[in-house]
Amino acid sequence: MKISVLLPTRNRVKMVIKTLNSLYETVSDKDRLEVILGIDEDDPSLELLQKFGRRYFKDYDVKICMFQERHGYVNLHKYINVMAKEAKGDWLFLWNDDSYILTENWDKMVEEYKDNFALLSPKVKENPNYPGSMFPIIPKKWIEITGHYSLNCHNDSWVEEIAKKLDIFVYIPMWVSHLRDQYRMLNDYYHLTQYTHVLFLSTL
Repeated sequence: MKISVLLPTRNRVKMVIKTLNSLYETVSDKDRLEVILGIDEDDPSLELLQKFGRRYFKDYDVKICMFQERHGYVNLHKYINVMAKEAKGDWLFLWNDDSYILTENWDKMVEEYKDNFALLSPKVKENPNYPGSMFPIIPKKWIEITGHYSLNCHNDSWVEEIAKKLDIFVYIPMWVSHLRDQYRMLNDYYHLTQYTHVLFLSTL
């Protein structure tokens, strides 16, 4: 069994390295993972990311799926659809660069459903009562049947709604940490301080 991690990212090298470490440090068998990084051709951090990849992940199945056209968040599904079709795994794991695995041997939990057609959903530490799936794990057969992963940018919600209507939505005892809010707060703080600095200079 092989799990393909679909990870679109842009200009976040340190976060990518950290989340890759998280994925590989918690899986029971590193050969079970294929990680596909969706990256824009004009990503300013591309060269640095490739350098780190060659240095730290040369023995792992980490691939870069390059996109000539920058789609942005509003067309995030265009990245995911291409990456999903290129994936070689039996399962597709939608993942973010600001997230980390907390459960050891999580791949064995996925393996328990190897004969099932289901959407498997981990729980998120920061939002344990969230009623949906932020990080769905679906069979590759899903793509083979439908011809796509999603038709809008809300990729997780797209497959979640289908799975719930088909009664194939399953929570598994796997936990992840999603630091999106913390990252946004730091980003907002940076822009606020920059803006304040400009205002201050303009009054001189």
